[in-house]
Amino acid sequence: MPEGLYSYNDGEFTPVDVSRVQLDIVEPAPLADGEVETNLIDFNQWSSCFVANNSQEVFANYAWQLLEPIQNIQLKCGTGDWGYKHIRAGKEAVWQTQLEYLRTVSPGFFANWSWDDVMSTSNDTAIYDPQYWAQKQSNTRCAIGVNYWLDSNGNTSLPIRGTTVWSTDIPGNGVISSYPDARPVC
Repeated sequence: MPEGLYSYNDGEFTPVDVSRVQLDIVEPAPLADGEVETNLIDFNQWSSCFVANNSQEVFANYAWQLLEPIQNIQLKCGTGDWGYKHIRAGKEAVWQTQLEYLRTVSPGFFANWSWDDVMSTSNDTAIYDPQYWAQKQSNTRCAIGVNYWLDSNGNTSLPIRGTTVWSTDIPGNGVISSYPDARPVC
């Protein structure tokens, strides 16, 4: 298999298609050496979220395909209780630790990634290709996705296991939280 980021489910590695996550951002300018910029949100989205305090600002769309019809799950700006603001306040440090690990495994690939790029990619894997999922309440679901970095020799990194929780009570099936977690169930 070629070097890259893979999800792992049912004993098989599948390349992670980072382009599958639909982001509503303008293409960023090229980065200088050592400069890091998130791919998840652009300046207009950041301003809408953090200046105008628009909790409904959409940062990413993910496809939940396990139940018919296919559902769109959205990562929105949110509040202190759900969404990007909630994740940033409580889980940014643990996602940053995952990013720092990935940079030791493949410095070139992850050089311009931010913690929230790892989080969003993990959300996509958990929602699109879950290793486990559960209906927690009538309005809340959780899913676990597992990603690995495979090098050109076929060696795998440690698993990046992420849990994503979302609710149908939030318009657009909003993400409540997202966090790395070694537990196999949520």
